[in-house]
Amino acid sequence: MNLADRLAAHPEIAIFGCITWAFLIVWILSMVHWTIQAEIDTGFGIIAIIFGVGLGFLVFNPPAGNEFISPLITLMVVGSVILFLPLRSIINQHELVAIDMDAIDRAYRQLEERPNNVGARFKIAKLIYGRGLHGHAIKLADDALQNMPQDFFAEEHKMVDSWKRAGHDEATFRALSCVECGASNPPGELYCKKCGAKFLLDQAKGKWIGRAMVKKLMAVWVAMLGVFVGIPVSAVALPPIAAAIAICGLATLIMLTLYSAFLGGRASGNA
Repeated sequence: MNLADRLAAHPEIAIFGCITWAFLIVWILSMVHWTIQAEIDTGFGIIAIIFGVGLGFLVFNPPAGNEFISPLITLMVVGSVILFLPLRSIINQHELVAIDMDAIDRAYRQLEERPNNVGARFKIAKLIYGRGLHGHAIKLADDALQNMPQDFFAEEHKMVDSWKRAGHDEATFRALSCVECGASNPPGELYCKKCGAKFLLDQAKGKWIGRAMVKKLMAVWVAMLGVFVGIPVSAVALPPIAAAIAICGLATLIMLTLYSAFLGGRASGNA
């Protein structure tokens, strides 16, 4: 039975196919963009694109008598694309935080060269305010503004006044612990009073999901698609020998992907 006859006998396949390809276009374009931008590994991007095209082919050409595969593929593709929407937001958040952390580190280096650099102090205050350390940012900015005449730094004075009017909770003014030694440091301190560490830099990093966590999430996604779609479809759609080879290949790919995401970095770090 050719494709036209199959679609005539099972018109729902065409519906599932159109829905699947609408989401696959988003999937493939996203993978191409992320690969070019080096946001995901090139190998993973190529595998994801090939896997997506294969799913798009299968949704229109399910094995005879197993037309239930089409809605299954549609469900997995739609769910995967929806999953990647918040994942994209996580990646963007990671990049923005990395930019802020680099700016804070540069300001600290400027202070090492010129300890009285009020511009660097105010920059740190502005950046950590954006990271939620409101009380410490206000105290740092207040100290810096004492050496920044209002006539020449009107915008900076207005900015700090707006921070104060925001009515932040008293908890934001509590002392923060140094990640290195555990000592408490009140607002206004740039370096840990006990060990001299840049404790505000560590505190500003906060709890955010970095590229390593994104890689783990994507690896789990690949494993789920392989286990719940790739292996069952291979078992049904292919001749016994070809199915055995495909299943072994998929199982190997899943294991390598999970190993690379969860253990590969640790192994290289220990080397």
